[in-house]
Amino acid sequence: MLTFGAGIWAFGQIVDRYATDGYGPARTMTEMLDLAAAVDGLECLDINVPFAEGISKASELAQALAERGLRARAITPHLYTREFARGAFTNPEPEVRRRAAERVHEAVAVARSWAPTT
Repeated sequence: MLTFGAGIWAFGQIVDRYATDGYGPARTMTEMLDLAAAVDGLECLDINVPFAEGISKASELAQALAERGLRARAITPHLYTREFARGAFTNPEPEVRRRAAERVHEAVAVARSWAPTT
């Protein structure tokens, strides 16, 4: 069965190389979730780690998703910022590579916290 999903960023400011100040207003995680929940048929979201402002714990986000009838389909470490412009794991700066690895570990921890136990 097919499901309809989207990236949480689609409901946020969306900053890229063409609009470095964003295509819309900055939004909190709660505001983005409310917008996502208003999309008819949307079932799941790709969630960035770290979370957007307003929610700091995986358990808070899991509850907020459930309250809106949504679920996470993927947890993605947010490595698309200027900090990682020269690469994340391949960056020539050891400190940047370390921060990239920390971010990925954080995303894995969030995904594990939501994984079903057997």
